[in-house]
Amino acid sequence: MRILLAEDNETNRKVAAKMAASLGHSVEVVEDGAAAVRRALEGAFDVVLMDVQMPELDGLEATRRIRAALGRRGGPRIIAVTANALLGDRETCLEAGMDDYLAKPLRLGALRRALEAVAGAEEGGHGGGGSLLDEEQLLGVIDAADPECVEIFDEFCAGVPAALDAIGGAVKASDWEAAAGRAHQLKGSAATMGFTALADWAAKVETLARSGGLTLPERWRVALEGQFSEARLRAGEALSDAGAQAPR
Repeated sequence: MRILLAEDNETNRKVAAKMAASLGHSVEVVEDGAAAVRRALEGAFDVVLMDVQMPELDGLEATRRIRAALGRRGGPRIIAVTANALLGDRETCLEAGMDDYLAKPLRLGALRRALEAVAGAEEGGHGGGGSLLDEEQLLGVIDAADPECVEIFDEFCAGVPAALDAIGGAVKASDWEAAAGRAHQLKGSAATMGFTALADWAAKVETLARSGGLTLPERWRVALEGQFSEARLRAGEALSDAGAQAPR
């Protein structure tokens, strides 16, 4: 993806640019909010990593100007990067037109997940090459030798299609509160079960729904269900192997 990085601190700018480049993305850097607005309007960027606190024109106002010019759905995804990870900051960023929120110090794993979520939203549910399944997490919560645990896993898998139906229906009806609520529930259960890509997708949907700027690509369901089926297959194999190795 093409990323525009707006950061006034030279050290932070170099580190963030290096991180994004290490993940395989093309990065252009600017040092202030005014330059961020100008380049966002001139260039075809997929993502803007926007420092919130910058002199003269801060990241919030820069985002408002970008959204005013391009529309919420017509421009790049804008991810806030801020040192003030306080309660309410996320909501302030979303209200300004940002799509996601990262706290400083920026960490590679958090940046990777945020960018994979962008790719997943734009490509209809693909996780941008990220992990489909966290087997360690799955096997940590599901004892393959315990029928009740296996039943919990089966119930989760059986409930995913209905959850996607509910999210899709809420988005179609522009019921952002319902879409965010359903996505939040799916995010939590998927993360608990180790379905990493599904949890990341649901987290992105929740964020975008709360900002009122969510659209789902035409074939989002087909792509996401294919990914879920693959993760479910891997999970079944992992549980089967673990069950075979359990003492009897």
